[in-house]
Amino acid sequence: MLEDLTDLVRNTRVFDWSKYYPGAVAAATWRGRIYGLPRAVNTLALYYNRDMFRQAGLDPARPPQSWSAVTEAAARLTDRAANRFGIAFCAQQTEEGTFQWLSWLQQAGGAVDRLASAEARAALQIWVDFVRNGQASRAVLTMRQFEATSTFMAGNAAMVVGGP
Repeated sequence: MLEDLTDLVRNTRVFDWSKYYPGAVAAATWRGRIYGLPRAVNTLALYYNRDMFRQAGLDPARPPQSWSAVTEAAARLTDRAANRFGIAFCAQQTEEGTFQWLSWLQQAGGAVDRLASAEARAALQIWVDFVRNGQASRAVLTMRQFEATSTFMAGNAAMVVGGP
């Protein structure tokens, strides 16, 4: 059940709405009414190890800008002998995995109200392919976001989807 909180929070002195990012406020707003309070914001990015890029013959000043470029980089950065994967992310069946996948869904032109769409299938397929091709560890299926980032920081993944 949703509760319209607009009248309770719009003019409050408890917190300052101007300190919230517009996107966080928009995520809790529907048709001009407020139904939630942004508690935390997690902005995702694709982090990459510059040294590993150089070692793989990739230019760290020109990071991947498309899915095909990320896929190509992940393949080149994967080193099975060194137990290093090209990319890590959280694909756990929780809100963390969902949150990480949503950015891929949106990049594909998909939306949460169209999960059976070709765009949603494409967004899921790239993750499936990363795992099937050995560019991401099967452990991404059980990793939490911080574990994917820890894998990257330990040098066991050359790129990671992560946030603050």
